[in-house]
Amino acid sequence: MNISDFANKVKNELQDALGAEYKVDVNENHKMNGVKKWAVTIKKDKNIAPTIYLDTFYTSYCTGEDFESVINSIIMMYNESAPDKDVDMSEFMNFDLIKDKICFKLCNTAKNVEMLESIPSVPFYDLSIVFYVLVNNELFGSGQILIKNEHMKLWGVTVTDIMKCARKNTPELLNIKLSNIIDVMKSIIQRNNAIDSSVAHDLSNIEKEECFMWVLSNRDDFNGAASILYPNVMDDIFEVVGRNFFVIPSSVHELIVVPDKDGIEGDDSWNFRCGQLIDMIHQVNENEVPESDILSDNLYYYNANEKVFKPVEVEYTA
Repeated sequence: MNISDFANKVKNELQDALGAEYKVDVNENHKMNGVKKWAVTIKKDKNIAPTIYLDTFYTSYCTGEDFESVINSIIMMYNESAPDKDVDMSEFMNFDLIKDKICFKLCNTAKNVEMLESIPSVPFYDLSIVFYVLVNNELFGSGQILIKNEHMKLWGVTVTDIMKCARKNTPELLNIKLSNIIDVMKSIIQRNNAIDSSVAHDLSNIEKEECFMWVLSNRDDFNGAASILYPNVMDDIFEVVGRNFFVIPSSVHELIVVPDKDGIEGDDSWNFRCGQLIDMIHQVNENEVPESDILSDNLYYYNANEKVFKPVEVEYTA
């Protein structure tokens, strides 16, 4: 049974189990980078319904869990998350009421061609700046609503209007966070007592100025790669790391900043270093980063003297 058949069987079984007063639907939701996920929604008498993704349940079924147990688990999850009242969406209909909550994030242009046809965007090298409304609801907590072309039409605004709001709001609502990798590793060690304490001791002896890598994100570590768009961020990073620097697109949530300690831009040593970093980016994206979180296969570079940030283009042979 493929996941499509599984999803439709889930729909039918849930509808039978819950009864006619419930409306059960399944949909293949389109995520960033062309990722598609099947989900079920269960609505009773409220204007919203929780979305329950089926990937984990499908895996459990394929590895031996019986279907009745799967259905019971989904119903239990629904009961835990079902809203007890309607959500007022009138605020979202009024641009003046939501304009101070509009933020931006980055996505890969080539991987999102279809989605970009239906949402406002601004090009940024091989990436696209897209927009969302940051929401904080008492029922569901913090979240985001992706802005679509239909929303712009409803509000009577342009991409320029939205970008102006996002440029102001995003740095204020999602403060930048630049952490040296030593502090990040120390934090991991503190949360994982199984790591040899000698490692922590070695890290504590490394001075901050010896740091070889920095992590750039925002306060939430979510969609934090967009912090590279904040005003004056390039020069702020330069002040911290003290050198021109490479930017590795670790994911849509964070970037890795690597100080350029030895090379002169364009010479053989610099090109070789770029080649190594590009190879690493490709390997990590292929093997480590979830498909929906991949930002780019490119390496970027900031030259502080020339005030230029750009993708790196080198001819490199391993």
